[in-house]
Amino acid sequence: MLMFRRWSPFDGSTALQREFDRLFGRFDRLLEGRDSWPWLETTDRFVPPLEAYVEGDQFHVRAELPGVDPKEIDLSVDDDRLTIRGERKTSEEKKEAGFYLREIAHGRFERTVRLPEEADTEKINARYDKGVLHITIPVKEALAPKKVQIEVTAGEQK
Repeated sequence: MLMFRRWSPFDGSTALQREFDRLFGRFDRLLEGRDSWPWLETTDRFVPPLEAYVEGDQFHVRAELPGVDPKEIDLSVDDDRLTIRGERKTSEEKKEAGFYLREIAHGRFERTVRLPEEADTEKINARYDKGVLHITIPVKEALAPKKVQIEVTAGEQK
């Protein structure tokens, strides 16, 4: 026997009600000071931005590391991975300050870049200039895209 149930616009309202309860429950915790406002949350995790590209016969990696002491940067190569590790330390005199806003992240970081197979890891060069770490690695073969000429036969031309 086939039974039909009449559809109601309130079907599924239990899930919606739970979501509202969760949302307003968090709002109550915010007002009571038991939770933090999400738009004021900051992270102490410093994640330096990287870019990696090929130019000619060189593979380049640039890492923006302002405020990082170059002596605190560790570069390592394991198989086909280049890893940059370090730490951007916080200023000691600012630790006890009553911050209204804190967007400058500090702390330990680690970034890994996969190297092309053709990279000659025995000849890595790294320099630190004005807060930017420049790494160049020669590649054994040119990685530039090759242009392929398409042959058109006489029967296909229009």
